[in-house]
Amino acid sequence: MAIFRQIHTTFWEDAYIEELDPLGKLFYLYVLTNSKTSICGVFELTVKKAAWDTGLTIEQVKQYINQLIKDHKIKYDVQNKEVLVINWLKYQGHLKSEKTAMSVDKELLEIKTSEFESEVIMTCQGLGYPIKTKLNADDTVSIPYTDGIDTVPIPYAYNKNKNKNKNKNNNKNKKEKENKSNGADAPKAPPAPANKSTKPYDIYQEEFGVLSPMISEDLEHWVEQVGEDMVIEAMKRSSLDKKGYRYAVGIIRSWIKNGIKTIEDAKAEQVQFENRMSNSSFQGKKQGRVEPMPDWAKEDYDSLYSDVSSQEDNPSEELNGVDSEQAESLKKRIANLNKLKEGRP
Repeated sequence: MAIFRQIHTTFWEDAYIEELDPLGKLFYLYVLTNSKTSICGVFELTVKKAAWDTGLTIEQVKQYINQLIKDHKIKYDVQNKEVLVINWLKYQGHLKSEKTAMSVDKELLEIKTSEFESEVIMTCQGLGYPIKTKLNADDTVSIPYTDGIDTVPIPYAYNKNKNKNKNKNNNKNKKEKENKSNGADAPKAPPAPANKSTKPYDIYQEEFGVLSPMISEDLEHWVEQVGEDMVIEAMKRSSLDKKGYRYAVGIIRSWIKNGIKTIEDAKAEQVQFENRMSNSSFQGKKQGRVEPMPDWAKEDYDSLYSDVSSQEDNPSEELNGVDSEQAESLKKRIANLNKLKEGRP
């Protein structure tokens, strides 16, 4: 059971999503994010529970399940009430990690629909995911479901041997554990493709959470644009700043805009930015705020003050170089200063 799922913003730009009606978009989002979703993309989906969670009617849920089946987005087994999300595994790049792939081996034991189980195993092997579970020799070729939810399921050949195959898988996994505990060599997992790395996906899960198919696709896009090291560096910076994945994407976009293509260039840009900020702060403190010089600080204030005081005693005496308007203004200001000195309001 998944704790949470993330939906990338490009979900709404997908041509298929644009064609869905509002309730169709709601139901597709529910299929991708409901509490039963799993790492392998196969999980239980009952009509009643889906109707309760989404607020849709039973008939609407059946309608949208049939639509997703018709559009090759999911497969649905009516008898076992299980859904397989097509292309789910394609975007689970983090499954190239052996530790994460072990979770798929555990989930395979819980799958009730043999066709879905076989399809998951074959898809994982084709994508180079190092799961341990193998196909049994008597497993039949996967046959796609073409029937709607209200039709009677076709009795496929693999359904006859379902319990038998499941028991063989359980016995095989038990035997592998016993061999490992006895020191026997465990079967080697198929190697991951040489040109692909799991590190960006691992870093994402460590820093931001569960990797969704759309986030995986977005990571792959940015790796192709700027390289694996730059994507990892952006995610690490975002995490250190306590930001999310979208912040890391913003960093990558900034690098592309400024022509920064290597880690060394990115570090040099960071140093330049910090130097600019430091210099700007220093200059601001050094220069300070320039205040206009008050009259009392001017060189000729004392002479003006004495002239005004003299005129108060001798009103007929004119101030040297000061007209009557300026003199009146100075008188008022001096009077206010005297009041303050004497403590009067």
